[in-house]
This record gives sequence, structure tokens and C-alpha cells, in this order.
Amino acid sequence: MTDNTTKDDIRSAVKAKRRMLTPEQINEWSGRITEHILSLDCYRHSGTVMSYLSAFKEPSTGGIISHMFKDNKSIVVPVTDTDTFTITPSYLTSPDKLVRGAYGIMEPAECIKARISDIDLALIPGIAFDTSGARIGFGKGYYDRFLSAFSGIKAGLCYDFQLLGYVPSSPHDIKMDIIITEKRILQFK
Repeated sequence: MTDNTTKDDIRSAVKAKRRMLTPEQINEWSGRITEHILSLDCYRHSGTVMSYLSAFKEPSTGGIISHMFKDNKSIVVPVTDTDTFTITPSYLTSPDKLVRGAYGIMEPAECIKARISDIDLALIPGIAFDTSGARIGFGKGYYDRFLSAFSGIKAGLCYDFQLLGYVPSSPHDIKMDIIITEKRILQFK
């Protein structure tokens, strides 16, 4: 990718590559990502962790969510409002009480709203990230709106091929504090 590559070009290329992943690759790489998360001090010291519920061949969050339940973390997941292009953080009380929400992504059957200020660490999905912490999402700005009011640690999760040298960034785009792939952890603060 070059400096002239657009966000849409990157989205198309990375999504095509992600669609080619096998279930075995997803499981293996997601397991390594989970191990990296568990090794972080910011995870160990967090009382409340927000995680996305994986879809579309994203790094699977099932393993880390299982660990969060075992580690007695308060778990928060996003509930999407397609009218306002916002996400509401909702407590996840059980992985068995989920329903299909917006865009086919699983959400808690009952939204139990969490205060953003209570979340210590947020695990953030993305289409692509770069080595300075910049992120490209799906293009609707849901996470950027949420993260603009979030003061905790922002950790982007992706496969290593989604981590590029450069992605275009706009003033409203929120950078990550940490990026975690199956191969490495990049920390920016």
C-alpha cells in the first residue's frame, strides 16, 4: 500500500484476504492473540474489559471472553444503534444470552448499559491498523464515536497481515494505545 492508497482500497484488499482464511488459521492465530492479551499488565490490572463479539472472520474473541469470565472481570460488549451510528457498552452476563443484532453481529439479549468511565481496557476490531496506532474500521465511525469519549486503554486486535506500515487517517480517527496480532504486540504509550 502506498501513501495514495485510500481507506476504501485498503478495506477491499484486506477484507478479500481475510475472507480467504481457513477456520484452522483463525483458531490458531486467535489463540496466539488471546495469549498476548493475557500477558499484558493492562489486562491483568483491569476490572472491566470491553470486547467486541467477533464476526466476519475477525480475530475470535471467544477465548479471551472465556478467560475474562474465569478471571472474574466485568465484561462489556457493544450494542449497535444503526439509526445514530453509535454503540452502547452493555454488560455481558453470560455468553449464552446473545441474539443476532445489527449487521448480524451477536449482542446481549438484554442491554445492561455500562458507564464508559468504568471500562479500563477496550479490545477494538478493525479492517487495518498501522505501526503508529492508526485504525481503519468498516467506515461508519461507530468505534471512533465511542472512543472519543473513552479514556481507558485502547487495544486494536488484528491478524498480522492487517498491520500495515501506513493507513490514511482523518482528524476524527482515534489511534490505538496497543495493537495485538498473532505475531507481536505494539505499544504506543
